Amino acid sequence: MTKRARIVRYIAVGLLIAAVLGTSGAVFITSMSRMVEQDTKEMLDMIAGQNAARVRSTMLLELRSLELQASFISNYQDIKSDAVIESLKRDVERLGYLRIGILSPDGASRNTSGPDNNLFYREYFQQAMKGDAVISEPLQYSLDPTINVLVFAVPIKKDSHIIGVLRGAHDVAQYSLMLDMSMFGGDGHAHIVRPDGNSLITISTDEFHELFNTHPLDEHYELKDEPGLEVLRTGMKNGESGILNYRQENGKHVYIDYRPLGINDWYLVSYVPVDAMLGRSTDVLRISIGTLLVLLIVFLYLIISIIVSKERKEQTLEKIAFVDQLTELMNWEYLRYKIVSGELKGELSDYCYIIVDIANFKVVNELIGYSRADNLLKAVARTLKASVFRDEYAIRVVSDRFCLLWRTKSAETIKERLDRLFSNLEQLQNRPEFSILQGRQVNYFCGIYPIEDARMPLGTIHEMSIVALDSIRDGKSSGYAIYNQNLHLSLRQKKELESRFDSALQNDEFIIYLQPVFTVKDKTLYGAEALVRWNHPIRGILNPLEFIPMLEENGTIGQLDTLVFEKVCRLQRAWIDQGRPILPISVNVSRAHLLAPSFTEDYQRIADTYRVNPSRLILEITETAFVDAPAKFKDVFVRLHEIGFIIAIDDFGTGYSSLNLLYDLAIDYIKIDRKMIIGLNEGGKSEIVLRHMLHMIHEIGMSSVAEGVETESQLSLLATANCTYGQGYLYAKPMPVEVFEQLLDENHR
Repeated sequence: MTKRARIVRYIAVGLLIAAVLGTSGAVFITSMSRMVEQDTKEMLDMIAGQNAARVRSTMLLELRSLELQASFISNYQDIKSDAVIESLKRDVERLGYLRIGILSPDGASRNTSGPDNNLFYREYFQQAMKGDAVISEPLQYSLDPTINVLVFAVPIKKDSHIIGVLRGAHDVAQYSLMLDMSMFGGDGHAHIVRPDGNSLITISTDEFHELFNTHPLDEHYELKDEPGLEVLRTGMKNGESGILNYRQENGKHVYIDYRPLGINDWYLVSYVPVDAMLGRSTDVLRISIGTLLVLLIVFLYLIISIIVSKERKEQTLEKIAFVDQLTELMNWEYLRYKIVSGELKGELSDYCYIIVDIANFKVVNELIGYSRADNLLKAVARTLKASVFRDEYAIRVVSDRFCLLWRTKSAETIKERLDRLFSNLEQLQNRPEFSILQGRQVNYFCGIYPIEDARMPLGTIHEMSIVALDSIRDGKSSGYAIYNQNLHLSLRQKKELESRFDSALQNDEFIIYLQPVFTVKDKTLYGAEALVRWNHPIRGILNPLEFIPMLEENGTIGQLDTLVFEKVCRLQRAWIDQGRPILPISVNVSRAHLLAPSFTEDYQRIADTYRVNPSRLILEITETAFVDAPAKFKDVFVRLHEIGFIIAIDDFGTGYSSLNLLYDLAIDYIKIDRKMIIGLNEGGKSEIVLRHMLHMIHEIGMSSVAEGVETESQLSLLATANCTYGQGYLYAKPMPVEVFEQLLDENHR
């Protein structure tokens, strides 16, 4: 081969290699540009989605907080009293409001600061008075016209009637800070807009987009030929979401993400210039055309930098979207993302799902305050996190509820790990900051579902564990339950009873049984306790334990209390008309019903209607119903005594028995819980405690009733201790009214 031919050959090969490398480089850079474009859209979608979720959850949380405060305020006789306003002033500082106010039905307001004015004309007031929880559009703050505010308003309800409106004003700037687009180097922007495109909230009032300003989308006539505008306009009118590439008037393209915010009919619109994200790829393309060596270096650099950049972005997004701000645990969205993305689904069946619930956390909040309660949640979260191993998860679901994903399905292993966990959780109360809780056991309950099918949706898994949790939440100490079909059947039966309750009231399916109460000294019939039974048309007579907890949980127990009380009054009226002796009959009253505003008036009206003597009616209230706040009940007991009713404390000795109850409250009878009676043994500590307790009860002028008396030895010990009355199977079981009347007649011939 001649020199010339070799030169031509080398040149040809060089040109071919250069062409191949150049083409490959161009194809690679083009592909990279597309990948960056797709990555940009995904990042924009994720950030916009998390911004929307963060703003939406914050606003809804504000509404829920106001609703809880409104429920609390409704208990006041005067919802605009100084005490209410002082309480709200503390909420202004704690929750970051500019001010909070209470509006009466005529629109007159009383505020934590500034003048009291009439806001009847405000649309949010009109909506709240219709029973809706409302978030207004941005309004000018009356105390500072330079500030725009969002007004959160909820109705204040009392006995199903709206007696006013609680409203709070937040600086719009607070929500502007949540529209974080910093990941796009300051080139990204976000707005909260109406469906017509009018801007409501933005990161800065100076950052208006040509589409999203003070004019609706329909009024941008100069852009009518831009196809992206029609897609955006139609999509927002129809409540849709999406991402589009839009060409601005200056010829530059931007990615626009639009999605419903889930608040009112507002939209979150986020946009970032295309050039801001694709400029790096373009530079690399130009460099690759200049030199193959630089192309290879840039290729490696891009791969490494994109991986590192994407990892950093994902870590930042994960912290924003998937980390609970209070406890720093991963949140529910993180677990759902892990499962939906497939990172767990293949091995999900190796796990058990555990719901962890803190019992009566609302009471804990009241006892130690919100700040210390938050610290308790943090301590619980750290304890739960310490309980998981590699490839296991501790998650905060919401409020005082957590979940664990443990990689085991062995019942024995689960029990061992839960025993350690309960022990560690219960030790938290011994810390100095939670000292007020000492002596008041905080219980933890766990519902467990061993996952059988990796394809099962997370929501279904969660529901199964809730079924198990619901089966033990009424327990007196920490515990757990593992899901099984029997529990599921029990839940279905519970829902059936719940849905049937109203018709059961109408059909008179609730009947009363009477359990006799005798004198301990000579076993003379003294009175009775009225116990309710549900005569179900299909399942027959149901025990109270099958429906009372359900009614207490859903708030309808007061209706049943009233029904039983009226049946007892009707029965005593019948005995009077028949010439039978009228023995005292006790009826149970729930905590929630006792605190109802019209409780005393309702019971007095019923007694008057049947013309029965209130002194022959004993109202039993469980000790644990008011042990945490006896002052709330003091006035109620005084009023009941003024009417003539007799007050009895039931199950005394089961909870955190306080001697204060015996002299602070107007009480006539103390009913000793059956657990104390069962544990009686002659000469033992239990007898000594009981004997001194009875002596003290009698010394301060009260009568005593021992529940659950089942043996002669128990009766003998009670007689020795001078207990006044007894009740239990030794005397008689609960019986239908007709049987009790026979017993009554036999004892009074």
